[in-house]
Amino acid sequence: MKNSVELISLIMKFKKLNIFKLPILKKDGVFVNLFKRNPKSIIIFITLILFTIVLIKTAWVSDDAYITFRTVDNFVNGYGLNWNINERVQTYTNTMWMFVISIAYYFTHEAYFTSILVSIH
Repeated sequence: MKNSVELISLIMKFKKLNIFKLPILKKDGVFVNLFKRNPKSIIIFITLILFTIVLIKTAWVSDDAYITFRTVDNFVNGYGLNWNINERVQTYTNTMWMFVISIAYYFTHEAYFTSILVSIH
C-alpha cells in the first residue's frame, strides 16, 4: 500500500511540472517552448524513442561474441588476450572488433549493451 501511495504522489509531482510547458530555448530575452517553436522536433524526438525501442527489442548477440567478451574481460583486467589465464591460446575471431570492444568495455564493464551500442552505425 505504501508503494502505491508513493507512486501516486510521484506521478502528481510530474504532472505538476507539465514538461511540455517548460521554457526550453531563449530567443531575444524571451523563453520559447521547443515544440511550439519547431514542430519537427517532436517528430524527431518520437522517431528517436521508437528507434531506441526497436533497437533494444531486436538486438541480439551471437554465441561466438561471448567468447570474445571473455577474452576482452581478461584483457581489460590485465590477464592478457586469452580465454583462460594460464593458457596462451587466441580465442577471438576478429582482432579489430576485439580491440574496439575492449576500449568501450574498459569504461562500461558491461559487454552485452556495450557491444550493441558500439555496433550501431
